Amino acid sequence: MTKEKMLLWVFGIGFWAMFILLQFTFEQRDKARQFHAQFNDMQLVCRMVKP
Repeated sequence: MTKEKMLLWVFGIGFWAMFILLQFTFEQRDKARQFHAQFNDMQLVCRMVKP
């Protein structure tokens, strides 16, 4: 294997790892946002029930 091919492999694998990590973090952030939205809704309901 030549040096150029090695560099290409390393670059490709690094790129895919970054892509997967970014997808994962975006998913986590979306879940956290949904959770916060549900939590805020619950607080609003509690305030309306007990003024």
